[in-house]
Amino acid sequence: MKSKLIVRLAIFVAILVSGMAYVVNLYSVKAPLRVFYPKDLNPKLVDSTLKGKKDYPLFDYTLVNQLGDSVSQNSYVGKIKVVDFFFTTCRSICPKMTVQLQRVQQAFPDNQDIQLISHTVTPDIDSVAVLKAYSEQYSSNDNQWHFLTGKQETIYNLARKRYFAVVDEPSAEGPDFIHTENIVLVDAQEQLRGFYDGTNPEEIDQLIEDLEWLLTENAPENEK
Repeated sequence: MKSKLIVRLAIFVAILVSGMAYVVNLYSVKAPLRVFYPKDLNPKLVDSTLKGKKDYPLFDYTLVNQLGDSVSQNSYVGKIKVVDFFFTTCRSICPKMTVQLQRVQQAFPDNQDIQLISHTVTPDIDSVAVLKAYSEQYSSNDNQWHFLTGKQETIYNLARKRYFAVVDEPSAEGPDFIHTENIVLVDAQEQLRGFYDGTNPEEIDQLIEDLEWLLTENAPENEK
Protein backbone atom coordinates (compact mmCIF):
# COMPACT_ATOMS: atom_id res chain seq x y z
CA MET A 1 0.00 0.00 0.00
CA LYS A 2 2.79 2.36 0.93
CA SER A 3 4.69 1.59 -2.28
CA LYS A 4 1.59 2.39 -4.39
CA LEU A 5 1.25 5.72 -2.62
CA ILE A 6 4.89 6.53 -3.33
CA VAL A 7 4.41 5.64 -7.01
CA ARG A 8 1.29 7.82 -7.27
CA LEU A 9 3.09 10.68 -5.54
CA ALA A 10 6.04 10.35 -7.93
CA ILE A 11 3.70 10.39 -10.94
CA PHE A 12 1.92 13.47 -9.57
CA VAL A 13 5.21 15.30 -9.03
CA ALA A 14 6.39 14.37 -12.53
CA ILE A 15 3.17 15.67 -14.08
CA LEU A 16 3.35 18.85 -12.00
CA VAL A 17 6.96 19.51 -12.99
CA SER A 18 6.20 18.81 -16.65
CA GLY A 19 3.24 21.18 -16.57
CA MET A 20 5.27 23.94 -14.94
CA ALA A 21 8.03 23.54 -17.53
CA TYR A 22 5.45 23.82 -20.32
CA VAL A 23 4.01 27.02 -18.88
CA VAL A 24 7.47 28.55 -18.40
CA ASN A 25 8.43 27.67 -21.97
CA LEU A 26 5.13 29.01 -23.30
CA TYR A 27 5.62 32.42 -21.72
CA SER A 28 9.33 32.61 -22.46
CA VAL A 29 8.78 32.47 -26.24
CA LYS A 30 8.96 36.03 -27.54
CA ALA A 31 6.10 37.14 -29.74
CA PRO A 32 7.11 38.11 -33.29
CA LEU A 33 8.13 41.72 -33.75
CA ARG A 34 5.48 43.85 -35.34
CA VAL A 35 5.92 45.14 -38.89
CA PHE A 36 5.16 48.87 -39.11
CA TYR A 37 3.65 50.58 -42.15
CA PRO A 38 2.88 54.31 -42.63
CA LYS A 39 -0.75 53.76 -41.67
CA ASP A 40 0.36 52.34 -38.30
CA LEU A 41 2.63 55.20 -37.30
CA ASN A 42 2.13 58.47 -35.50
CA PRO A 43 0.83 60.72 -38.33
CA LYS A 44 3.37 63.36 -37.31
CA LEU A 45 6.13 60.97 -38.41
CA VAL A 46 4.65 60.39 -41.86
CA ASP A 47 5.22 62.65 -44.85
CA SER A 48 1.98 64.08 -46.22
CA THR A 49 2.41 62.14 -49.48
CA LEU A 50 2.47 58.82 -47.58
CA LYS A 51 -0.22 59.20 -44.92
CA GLY A 52 -2.55 56.19 -44.77
CA LYS A 53 -0.39 54.09 -47.09
CA LYS A 54 -0.15 50.36 -46.53
CA ASP A 55 3.40 50.23 -47.88
CA TYR A 56 6.45 52.47 -48.04
CA PRO A 57 8.66 53.46 -50.93
CA LEU A 58 12.05 51.89 -51.49
CA PHE A 59 14.13 54.27 -53.54
CA ASP A 60 17.64 54.27 -54.92
CA TYR A 61 20.27 56.42 -53.24
CA THR A 62 24.02 56.88 -53.13
CA LEU A 63 25.90 58.28 -50.13
CA VAL A 64 29.50 58.13 -48.88
CA ASN A 65 30.76 56.57 -45.66
CA GLN A 66 33.57 57.59 -43.30
CA LEU A 67 36.09 55.71 -45.45
CA GLY A 68 35.15 57.63 -48.57
CA ASP A 69 33.45 54.60 -50.09
CA SER A 70 30.17 54.94 -52.00
CA VAL A 71 27.23 53.30 -50.28
CA SER A 72 23.81 52.54 -51.76
CA GLN A 73 20.68 50.63 -50.82
CA ASN A 74 22.34 47.58 -52.42
CA SER A 75 25.12 47.72 -49.81
CA TYR A 76 22.67 46.50 -47.18
CA VAL A 77 20.69 43.84 -49.02
CA GLY A 78 19.88 40.98 -46.66
CA LYS A 79 21.20 42.87 -43.63
CA ILE A 80 19.43 43.91 -40.44
CA LYS A 81 19.81 47.67 -40.13
CA VAL A 82 19.87 50.01 -37.13
CA VAL A 83 19.33 53.52 -38.48
CA ASP A 84 19.70 56.97 -36.94
CA PHE A 85 20.24 60.61 -37.92
CA PHE A 86 22.74 62.89 -36.18
CA PHE A 87 25.34 65.62 -36.71
CA THR A 88 28.83 65.83 -35.28
CA THR A 89 28.49 69.34 -33.86
CA CYS A 90 25.38 68.41 -31.89
CA ARG A 91 25.93 68.76 -28.15
CA SER A 92 22.56 67.56 -26.90
CA ILE A 93 20.99 64.25 -27.94
CA CYS A 94 23.48 63.08 -30.59
CA PRO A 95 26.40 62.13 -28.28
CA LYS A 96 23.97 60.22 -26.06
CA MET A 97 22.59 58.34 -29.05
CA THR A 98 26.05 57.51 -30.37
CA VAL A 99 27.08 56.12 -26.98
CA GLN A 100 23.99 53.91 -26.99
CA LEU A 101 24.73 52.71 -30.52
CA GLN A 102 28.22 51.91 -29.30
CA ARG A 103 26.53 49.56 -26.82
CA VAL A 104 24.67 47.90 -29.70
CA GLN A 105 27.93 47.38 -31.59
CA GLN A 106 29.53 45.89 -28.47
CA ALA A 107 26.59 43.51 -28.05
CA PHE A 108 27.16 42.09 -31.56
CA PRO A 109 30.91 42.43 -32.15
CA ASP A 110 31.78 42.22 -35.85
CA ASN A 111 28.44 40.59 -36.71
CA GLN A 112 28.12 41.42 -40.40
CA ASP A 113 24.42 40.51 -40.41
CA ILE A 114 23.77 43.69 -38.42
CA GLN A 115 24.67 47.09 -39.86
CA LEU A 116 24.54 50.37 -37.94
CA ILE A 117 23.83 53.31 -40.25
CA SER A 118 24.24 56.86 -38.93
CA HIS A 119 23.29 59.62 -41.39
CA THR A 120 24.56 63.15 -40.85
CA VAL A 121 21.90 65.83 -41.29
CA THR A 122 24.57 68.51 -41.82
CA PRO A 123 26.47 67.07 -44.78
CA ASP A 124 27.88 70.49 -45.64
CA ILE A 125 29.80 70.37 -42.33
CA ASP A 126 30.31 66.64 -41.85
CA SER A 127 32.80 65.69 -44.55
CA VAL A 128 34.31 62.24 -44.91
CA ALA A 129 37.31 63.31 -42.81
CA VAL A 130 35.08 64.74 -40.08
CA LEU A 131 32.99 61.58 -39.98
CA LYS A 132 36.10 59.40 -39.83
CA ALA A 133 37.42 61.33 -36.83
CA TYR A 134 34.00 61.12 -35.17
CA SER A 135 33.75 57.36 -35.79
CA GLU A 136 37.17 56.81 -34.25
CA GLN A 137 36.11 58.79 -31.21
CA TYR A 138 33.46 56.13 -30.60
CA SER A 139 35.66 53.15 -31.58
CA SER A 140 33.36 52.15 -34.41
CA ASN A 141 33.98 49.05 -36.50
CA ASP A 142 34.11 50.37 -40.09
CA ASN A 143 32.76 47.07 -41.42
CA GLN A 144 29.69 47.20 -39.21
CA TRP A 145 28.98 50.87 -38.49
CA HIS A 146 28.70 53.38 -41.33
CA PHE A 147 28.58 57.14 -40.84
CA LEU A 148 27.10 58.52 -44.05
CA THR A 149 27.22 61.89 -45.77
CA GLY A 150 26.10 63.11 -49.19
CA LYS A 151 23.33 65.21 -50.68
CA GLN A 152 21.13 66.73 -47.98
CA GLU A 153 17.99 66.11 -50.05
CA THR A 154 18.78 62.38 -50.20
CA ILE A 155 19.39 62.14 -46.46
CA TYR A 156 16.28 64.12 -45.58
CA ASN A 157 14.15 61.97 -47.91
CA LEU A 158 15.44 58.86 -46.19
CA ALA A 159 14.60 60.31 -42.78
CA ARG A 160 11.12 61.52 -43.69
CA LYS A 161 9.91 59.17 -46.45
CA ARG A 162 11.70 55.89 -45.81
CA TYR A 163 12.48 55.49 -42.12
CA PHE A 164 9.91 57.92 -40.65
CA ALA A 165 12.45 58.92 -38.05
CA VAL A 166 11.45 62.52 -37.43
CA VAL A 167 8.31 64.30 -36.30
CA ASP A 168 7.14 66.83 -38.88
CA GLU A 169 7.44 69.84 -36.61
CA PRO A 170 9.80 72.84 -36.61
CA SER A 171 12.94 72.33 -34.54
CA ALA A 172 14.98 74.89 -32.63
CA GLU A 173 17.54 74.80 -35.47
CA GLY A 174 15.03 75.75 -38.16
CA PRO A 175 11.67 74.81 -39.71
CA ASP A 176 13.06 72.03 -41.90
CA PHE A 177 15.96 70.82 -39.79
CA ILE A 178 16.05 67.16 -38.74
CA HIS A 179 16.90 66.62 -35.09
CA THR A 180 15.52 63.40 -33.67
CA GLU A 181 16.32 60.87 -30.97
CA ASN A 182 14.57 58.09 -32.89
CA ILE A 183 16.52 54.98 -33.81
CA VAL A 184 14.81 52.72 -36.35
CA LEU A 185 15.13 48.94 -36.68
CA VAL A 186 14.82 47.59 -40.24
CA ASP A 187 14.87 43.87 -40.95
CA ALA A 188 16.63 42.01 -43.77
CA GLN A 189 13.46 42.25 -45.88
CA GLU A 190 13.48 46.09 -45.60
CA GLN A 191 10.51 46.11 -43.21
CA LEU A 192 10.33 48.54 -40.29
CA ARG A 193 10.29 46.54 -37.06
CA GLY A 194 10.84 49.01 -34.24
CA PHE A 195 11.38 52.60 -33.08
CA TYR A 196 13.48 53.44 -30.02
CA ASP A 197 14.49 56.53 -28.08
CA GLY A 198 18.24 56.56 -28.64
CA THR A 199 18.86 58.57 -25.48
CA ASN A 200 17.13 56.00 -23.25
CA PRO A 201 19.35 53.06 -22.15
CA GLU A 202 16.30 50.92 -21.32
CA GLU A 203 14.94 51.30 -24.85
CA ILE A 204 18.34 50.35 -26.25
CA ASP A 205 18.25 47.26 -24.03
CA GLN A 206 15.00 46.44 -25.80
CA LEU A 207 16.59 47.13 -29.19
CA ILE A 208 19.40 44.68 -28.40
CA GLU A 209 16.84 42.07 -27.36
CA ASP A 210 14.86 42.65 -30.56
CA LEU A 211 18.03 42.32 -32.64
CA GLU A 212 18.73 38.96 -31.03
CA TRP A 213 15.21 37.89 -31.93
CA LEU A 214 15.58 39.03 -35.55
CA LEU A 215 18.85 37.11 -35.88
CA THR A 216 16.98 33.98 -34.80
CA GLU A 217 14.10 34.79 -37.17
CA ASN A 218 16.54 35.09 -40.09
CA ALA A 219 18.61 32.02 -39.20
CA PRO A 220 18.25 28.89 -41.38
CA GLU A 221 15.97 26.30 -39.79
CA ASN A 222 18.85 23.96 -38.88
CA GLU A 223 20.69 26.76 -37.05
CA LYS A 224 17.80 27.76 -34.76
